[in-house]
Parts: sequence; structure tokens; C-alpha cells
Amino acid sequence: MRTLTTRELNRALLARQLVLERKPISPTRAIEQVAGIQAQWEPAAVMGLAARIEGFRPEQLARARLVRATLMRATIHLVSERDYLLFLPALLPSLQRKWRQYRAGRPDVEGLDQLAQPVLAAAAQPRPATELRALIEDDEEGSLWSRIRHHYPFIRVNGHYVAASAWLDRPFAAADKGLDHLVRRYLRAFGPATLADIALWSGMQVAEIAPAVERLRLRRFLDESGRTLLDVRGAPLPPADTPAPPRVLPRFDNLILSHADRTRIVAEEHRPRIVRAAEVDAIFLIDGFVAGRWKHVRRKLELDPFVKLSRKDVAALEKEARRLVESA
Repeated sequence: MRTLTTRELNRALLARQLVLERKPISPTRAIEQVAGIQAQWEPAAVMGLAARIEGFRPEQLARARLVRATLMRATIHLVSERDYLLFLPALLPSLQRKWRQYRAGRPDVEGLDQLAQPVLAAAAQPRPATELRALIEDDEEGSLWSRIRHHYPFIRVNGHYVAASAWLDRPFAAADKGLDHLVRRYLRAFGPATLADIALWSGMQVAEIAPAVERLRLRRFLDESGRTLLDVRGAPLPPADTPAPPRVLPRFDNLILSHADRTRIVAEEHRPRIVRAAEVDAIFLIDGFVAGRWKHVRRKLELDPFVKLSRKDVAALEKEARRLVESA
């Protein structure tokens, strides 16, 4: 098998994430290409698209068929409606398991289906969380409401919750078909990658993903550590010396969160500086790799570089940052 260098994996990741070169495509196509964008911090989705789409305008999102819901790693993502109907059946067991792990040592909820019925009935239209939670006898921590949110498919619409089955006009896919689609989407967006990479990105277990890998006809490579990398056929593999322009990305961007081994995008010594517990900093790239953090304060760009920057790099980063800030 061909061995891919770290720089080759870097350029493949940048190309597939639309960071190597922006494309003049719709938000729906872009979001499908990058396998969803994290959206728990709402400006991140808009800024992430502005970083990837040539000519992007925020008002384009209002016309797109998109879903904002809890998905990979039990975090809120913005995905296409088509991908949601395929992703959710594959991910739902891991979302339910995540809740049980969070509540480890405490009893699970009995008779959940019956308890959830008034909530699901009310959520046929978007409702605020406080209104839905008031329909059940919950504890101070909101444990029952949290359990219902993770056990049944809900979509977030303008800050409210709505039952997915009532909001969407198509049924969910079968779980095995959804899993195959999830793996293909991931590899088109982040590959070539290991089984462990897919598991980390999705929040699933390796054993749950393995059946899809066995069913799919995938390419195989090795990385420089001898690990087997999986990939879909026809996905881009740019040369290692492909120029990578300076880029600025928002908080919580999946570019730096979707591999067990993240050295293809960020040096190991820099990773703890940008990923801390539930916080993921806004970052910038120089020559394709994370070179520092940034923030925009009082209309001024503040850079926290990890490497020495040239004046040309700073000017390019300032231009990129304006693009993102103005989009939000």
C-alpha cells in the first residue's frame, strides 16, 4: 500500500474541507462536502461557510434546506436535510449512550415513551425548551428533559425545539444505510483516515463503524506510522508541495476536531493551547498548519501566533479575518 506523508494528508484535508481553495457553491453543497459544521455557537456556522465558499452571503442560509440538531459527538451541527435523515439513525445509539454515561451511577428513566408523549405532541410545532420541559415532572437539573432530547430526534429552529418527524417531509433511513452514508461522508470530508479517526469524529465506537467499512469498497493507504488509512475512491489527494494560502477559521471548527491523530493539521505541542475541555479557539493556518489563535476585539484583529509571522502573512490574515467577521 502507498504510504502518505503528513503533508500529503494535510493537503488532502485542506482540499476536502474547502480550505485549500474556496468554491463558488451553495451552502447546502458546501455543508455536505465538509460533513456538517458545528453550530452550538451560532456565528461559527456562518463564519465557517464564509471561510469556504467564494461569494458567500449569510442570507443564502435562509433558502437552504438545512437542519440544526444534536449529532456527531453529541454536539450541535448544521447539516443538510438529506444528511440528517441518514446520519441520525446511525448516531442515535451513541447519543443515547452519551446521556447514560453522563448520568453514570444514577437510575435510568422508566416508562420514557409514555412520559415523552406530551412533549412530542407539543413539539409538532417549534416550542421553547422551557415550555416543553414544563409538560413533565422534572428535577432541578432538567434530567428528564435532557433524556428526552437525546432519546428522540429534535431539531432546533430559531432557538426552539421541534420534533423531527413533524418538521421533515421524508422518513429516516435504515440504520445500516445511514451508517454507510456517514462513513462515506466522513472520508470525503476528512480522509484518508483510520477507523479510530471516524470513531472520534462521530462519537461512535470502532466496533459500531466496522460493519460499514466491511461493506464499502474503500481505498487503503498507510500513514508514516504504519497505520491503515481508509478512503473513498476519487477523493482529492493533492501533492504535498501544493501551495496553501493563509486561512482564518472560527471557534469549534471541525477541521481540527475530527481525527484521533491531529498532527496532519496541528502540531502536538500546540494542540492543548487551542483545545481545552469544552472550548475550542478560533485558529489561523500558515502553510496549511495551525500557526496560532485569533480574536476580533473592538474592530481590531488580535493574533496570538505560535510561529514567527511575516508582514505578508499578517496582511493576508487580516483580510481573511475581516471576511469572517463581516459575514457574522
